[in-house]
Amino acid sequence: MSGLLQYIEALSKIPRRMFFASVIWLFVGAFFGPYMVLAQLTRSESPAEYYIAMSLHGLITTFPGLFQFTASLSLLRAGFCNGRRTDTWLEKLLFIFLNLGGLLALSAVVMGVRTSYTLMFPLPAAGLGLMWGRPELTLFVIGVIMLVAAIALVYPASLARLLFFGRSVPDLVLEKSLGNLSPRGMMGMVPAVFILPTVGAPVLLAAASAALFLLGLPAIVQLLEPVNFNYAFWLFAHTLMEVMGVMALGTAYWVISRCTESREAVLYSDTLGRVAILIYTIAAPFAFGHHLYTMSSTQPFGLSVVSQIASWLVGFGAAFSVFNIAATLAKYKAKISPPLLAAYLGFTLYIADGFLAMLLATIGLSFVMHGTYFATAHLMAILLAVFLMWLGDFYRHQSLLLPSKIGDRAAYVHIATTFVAAVGLLYAFSWLGSQSVIRRTYPMAPFAPTDGLLIIAAFGLLLAFSQIYFLVQIIRTVFKRK
Repeated sequence: MSGLLQYIEALSKIPRRMFFASVIWLFVGAFFGPYMVLAQLTRSESPAEYYIAMSLHGLITTFPGLFQFTASLSLLRAGFCNGRRTDTWLEKLLFIFLNLGGLLALSAVVMGVRTSYTLMFPLPAAGLGLMWGRPELTLFVIGVIMLVAAIALVYPASLARLLFFGRSVPDLVLEKSLGNLSPRGMMGMVPAVFILPTVGAPVLLAAASAALFLLGLPAIVQLLEPVNFNYAFWLFAHTLMEVMGVMALGTAYWVISRCTESREAVLYSDTLGRVAILIYTIAAPFAFGHHLYTMSSTQPFGLSVVSQIASWLVGFGAAFSVFNIAATLAKYKAKISPPLLAAYLGFTLYIADGFLAMLLATIGLSFVMHGTYFATAHLMAILLAVFLMWLGDFYRHQSLLLPSKIGDRAAYVHIATTFVAAVGLLYAFSWLGSQSVIRRTYPMAPFAPTDGLLIIAAFGLLLAFSQIYFLVQIIRTVFKRK
């Protein structure tokens, strides 16, 4: 038994640390969401305090929070499906970079740096050092370098080792992956290995140049020009969201195919599953340009057309996935469980958000919608959809991460309240967008409907309650350890 426990520890130690760290980051970052809504309602905060909250909410929730959450679960699953340890120096470096980079960025925001999760405003427009002091800006850039390096270099290297290289230990194979190119196995995670380093290299080089410039050393200053920086950043940031979506889709296939009455993990069609993942993968790096339609003086029209086509192409993959998952559940009779419910509801939210995403990616409509709360609705929904689909993976394998199991009833409460809050926020933010309310502004325009803010506050508090409830359940597992 001691040998088996050593194997399990080698498999789960670092992913478990990453999981707990990500939950803390998510909890802290999510706190600032309702805070911003209440500030808009009461006008009780100064603009400086509001933009501190916005910066912390965007940066913390997205990178050391949600990305680390998905990375912990994906590395764990890749490890136990291929029988490889997840406690090498790569996984340790990933844990350090994600959390230390998050801490540095958090400290810089508290010291005065103001941005959002996109880093787009006001850094490229104002230039380095024109709006913020050099010490805090240097701290912020170093934090960003660590975060981007973790996401674009260390994580893909770790994932590649687990999927394709290294010695396989039979005792670590807890569940067969059905092959790394099976849609029911690891196929959804393969794109991260090849795409993230490619799209991350330009923005990592730009961040490194910014650090050198701030330190008074020779740097490639052309990369820091507003236009160049925006293209480098959006190539990385949007593609990262797409890759996380592909990984989440593969996770939905994984979980749902294992939650039926069939004795074997099956999809209605593996071929349709492969086609959907391939479509997502091919379209992902070319869709980023739809964030830059409004830069009409610098955006080549050909790139705008390609980005629009690539964005719409994702809809075909989504259609195949809808049919495939629905047919799987119908043919093989789904067995209701927390993993199935989380994966299915996350996928449902992903599809609902897809309609809004295709509108935002349409050239003509983007000029009207992109600067409004439509874009906020899209971003919030995609992040919560990814969270829910990976939550299905967590509830299926929670025994490897927690001292004891969270009960099914508590899991159902957490999943259902998260989904209801996410859908409510999606439509409430969309409503504000339909009223042409500009995002990232404080205070909102006088014509912004107060009813919309009240609805957002209600669903935001429900989402906050849901995650507090989840945190309490995790803490309770420690006391039920026996």
